[in-house]
Amino acid sequence: IHGIAFSSDGDQLAIGSANGSIRVVNPRSGKTVWNLCCHTGSVLGMAFIGDNSLLASVGRDGKLAVWNSVSNPFGGVIA
Repeated sequence: IHGIAFSSDGDQLAIGSANGSIRVVNPRSGKTVWNLCCHTGSVLGMAFIGDNSLLASVGRDGKLAVWNSVSNPFGGVIA
């Protein structure tokens, strides 16, 4: 585990890894909600944004990605 981020309502927990993947889980049930793959290096940081519908991540590859963590987790890399 290279980083974690909780949504402000506590309904989602994002877990970043050394291989660049992100797993979003429901911390109450432990069930995986989404598995995201976007970074070619380790995940350096993540944060849920606003109403918790967006998850931003940055990786060692220098890329920033923003994901819709509610309806479409397969967002895009911004920069």
